[in-house]
Amino acid sequence: MTEVYSNSVATLLNGAINNSVTSLTVNDASTFPTSGNFRIIIDSEIMLVTGVSGNVLTVTRGQESTSAASHSNGASVSSIITKGSLEKFRSEIFQAGNYSGRPSSPNKGQLYLIDDGPTLNQSPSNGNWKSYGPIFRFKPIVTSGFAWINQGGATEDSSDGVLILSVPTNSGDSLRIRKKTAPTPPYKVITFFAPTFKSQNFYNIGLCLRQSSDGKVIFFGYYRNNGSLIGVVRFNSPTSFNSTTITRTTNDLGGCCIKGFWLRIEDDNTNRKFQLSVDGINWTDLLSEGRTTFMTADEIGYLGNSNNTSIGVDGTFYHWDVQ
Repeated sequence: MTEVYSNSVATLLNGAINNSVTSLTVNDASTFPTSGNFRIIIDSEIMLVTGVSGNVLTVTRGQESTSAASHSNGASVSSIITKGSLEKFRSEIFQAGNYSGRPSSPNKGQLYLIDDGPTLNQSPSNGNWKSYGPIFRFKPIVTSGFAWINQGGATEDSSDGVLILSVPTNSGDSLRIRKKTAPTPPYKVITFFAPTFKSQNFYNIGLCLRQSSDGKVIFFGYYRNNGSLIGVVRFNSPTSFNSTTITRTTNDLGGCCIKGFWLRIEDDNTNRKFQLSVDGINWTDLLSEGRTTFMTADEIGYLGNSNNTSIGVDGTFYHWDVQ
């Protein structure tokens, strides 16, 4: 039940009580709350009041590591705010969990963050929910364990809880790669990132797979090539283009580039899947192929590439997760 509060509430115990009774009588309960739960203290014992009827209080004894004890007639009875009451208040105001776990009768003002959906729920009045969104739960990149390949003048900054990758201009392909050892399949690599959109052509930024033995790379993400595209592109090395495997314009994808992209590479130990999402929950395959096609990846990472002497590349990675 909801925890409630009142100001300057005090009275006296009307009749002695032992250490086991669960109801007690006070001289005057008119200033106590009449519904909801609240806490009182008698001598050094904290009690949780769960009901009020006239001057009779129904109580749960010995709260918050205090001991139930006998109390004399005329003992002081005061309403009190405690560590437990504040923690209860916090839990009543904000909760998180699956959509199916939302309280059926929320308190006015309560917030509930959905673990398995893209909405924030708020209760404008008792017993009602309204949903706001879409919002996304992000897991920031932990850059420890990554190493540069062909860094050149590229930099990254993760000081503000997101990772900003910046890549300088170049006269040809030059992948600036951050990579680490891939997990043992099956695994999924997931990111949400937002490139800085520029009108010039020939740059790309996103996820990558790499074969450490010969440096082959498969790029998956956003690239500008006479239009805004999402695609899978193969490279023999950071400076040697091989082929473009598949592309989709951002218009084909419903304009998902406006705020950013959800990308997922899945290796199920048989196939490699390159997947897109607008909410990070529901995924669509852009490409599915055998996991050894072109190369067998033993490294995962992200990269930026500018094949343009006029502009560099930069973008913000908000989320990185390996499952």
